[in-house]
Amino acid sequence: MTTGGGAEALAATIDAYCACWRVMDDSARRAALARCVSPYLRYTDPTVELTGIAALSAHIAKVCAARPDAVIARTGGVDAHHGMARFGWSLRDGDAVFLAGSIDVVELDPESGRLTRITGFFGPLEG
Repeated sequence: MTTGGGAEALAATIDAYCACWRVMDDSARRAALARCVSPYLRYTDPTVELTGIAALSAHIAKVCAARPDAVIARTGGVDAHHGMARFGWSLRDGDAVFLAGSIDVVELDPESGRLTRITGFFGPLEG
């Protein structure tokens, strides 16, 4: 999304990625993803492991089809160091009812500022 460092640029990249989960048109979603994630992105969450923008776009389409009114949004700040970051997000339906929560850990390409790896964890930490 943006080259260089900075907390604002990183947060903007993460927010752009989260916004991709609300883009219903596949070609528009792929274009939006290409601006914030690497073409060789590795994505993993408890339900799937995949590589690449096309695969991530298909996964997003499947999730959105199951919850068409859902909105995914970052819930707080971004904590980053050494080319990695973590952020919390929530999934809410059209009535703002909490459906799920998560923390994602991402790796960044230092040249492009795009995400190269996204690892998601669902729900609160078990302690």
